[in-house]
Amino acid sequence: SAYARKALEIFEKREELASCWSEKLGMEITTSQLPESRNLLNAIRAKTMKRGGVGYVQPGKGSFPRMADTNSFILASGGIPVHTWLDGTSDGEQAIEELLEVAMSTGAAAINVIPDRNYTPGASSVKLENLYHVVELAEKLHLPVVEGTEMNSPGQKFVDDFASKELEPLAPVFLKGAHIVYAHSVLQRKCGLGYTGDWARKNFENVAGKNKFFEQLGSSLQPKHEDSLSDLSQDVTAREILDKVTSDA
Repeated sequence: SAYARKALEIFEKREELASCWSEKLGMEITTSQLPESRNLLNAIRAKTMKRGGVGYVQPGKGSFPRMADTNSFILASGGIPVHTWLDGTSDGEQAIEELLEVAMSTGAAAINVIPDRNYTPGASSVKLENLYHVVELAEKLHLPVVEGTEMNSPGQKFVDDFASKELEPLAPVFLKGAHIVYAHSVLQRKCGLGYTGDWARKNFENVAGKNKFFEQLGSSLQPKHEDSLSDLSQDVTAREILDKVTSDA
C-alpha cells in the first residue's frame, strides 16, 4: 500500500503510472487497477516480499528461533502457544498427526486455521477435506481451534462466512475456540489465572475439563463485567469463578 500511494504522488498521469508498474512488475497493469486494486497490491507484495522478490532473504540455519524456544517464551509470557496450519498439502502437514505430536511436546496448546483460503464456495476439494480432517484431529487432541483471516494479504474476507455450506459444520468448533481464548485473555490479564499457568494446572485434571471451564466462562462473561474478575486470588476455584460471573450477569 505504501509503494502504491507513493507512486501515485510521483506520477501525475495514470497512464504513466500504469506503464511504470507494468515495467517494474513484469505484468500488464491497466489504469483501471490504479491506485490500489487487489491485483496491483498482490503483485507489488510478490515482487518485494515473497520468494524471488528483491526484498526476500532465503532463510537458513539460525534465521528463526526453534519451536521449543518460541513456545517457552510464549508460556513464560502467560500466553497460549498456537501451532499454525496452512492447508495440509505440504510434506509436513500430510503427516499432521506426527507434526502435532511434536508441536504439543514443545508446549503447543492450540491450533490456528485460516478457512478462507482452504475452500472454494460450492466446490469440494482436497484442501477442504484437509480442513475437516485437521479440525477433527484437533477435537480428538483437545486443542482449541483459533480461526480467522489473513489481514496482511489484500482481498481476504474481513469476517468468514460461517453460514456457508462449507464452514457451517465447523462453526461450533470455531466458536468454542473463541470462547476459550476470550476467557483466557481476561483471566490472564485481570488476575494471572490463564489457560497455561499454575492455577490451571492445579485446578484441572485434564485438558478436556480445562477446555470445558474456559469455554463456559467465555460464553457467559460479558465485557462490561470483566473488571469483576480483577480481585481473584490463586486459591479461587473454577466453580467460584463461574458462580461470580453468573451472579454479575
